[in-house]
Amino acid sequence: MCAKHGGSVKAIKAAGERRYAVEQVRQAVDAFNVPLQHSDPAATLQREIDRTAGNVEALNAILAGRGIEKDLLRVTEETKSGGLDAGTLRRVEAAIGPYVDLYLKERDLLLRLTRTALQVGLEQWRIHLQQRQLDLVEGAMLAMLQELGHDAHEDPAGRAAMATGLRWIATAARTQAIGKPESLLKPPLKGR
Repeated sequence: MCAKHGGSVKAIKAAGERRYAVEQVRQAVDAFNVPLQHSDPAATLQREIDRTAGNVEALNAILAGRGIEKDLLRVTEETKSGGLDAGTLRRVEAAIGPYVDLYLKERDLLLRLTRTALQVGLEQWRIHLQQRQLDLVEGAMLAMLQELGHDAHEDPAGRAAMATGLRWIATAARTQAIGKPESLLKPPLKGR
């Protein structure tokens, strides 16, 4: 846009500068972009949900510490000298500051990502995979017990040992999912 047709307006210039800055960042990221091998769409979606949730939480903490007036109000002062309207005119206007703007955008992104995760059944898929893993572990445990000369279906001690092991695996998987320390994930040992 040329200066004659609005190109010199401050808002237009600022928007152009923002677009230029975003393009510079995009080019820098592209220069260092290394494609991941075997990236799993479900894991990628979960990582993006986690990253965005962290951003929302961090921005919320920043806004709580800054005081809302800094990010929702714009105070401008205009000083005029001479004439009947001489003096300082102070205006207080509603305005969304950059932190609030970013917070609202990140929250919107988080909601869209969460909606997508629910639509594609990410949690159901995760539960299916956990159940499949437990089935594989159960099969491995049955094979080990048989190698040791036990029949888990007829031997009460074998059944009890297998049930304890499977409960521990299920508890460890849930505990790990909510971020408990690794020291809590040690298997139970008899006599301790």
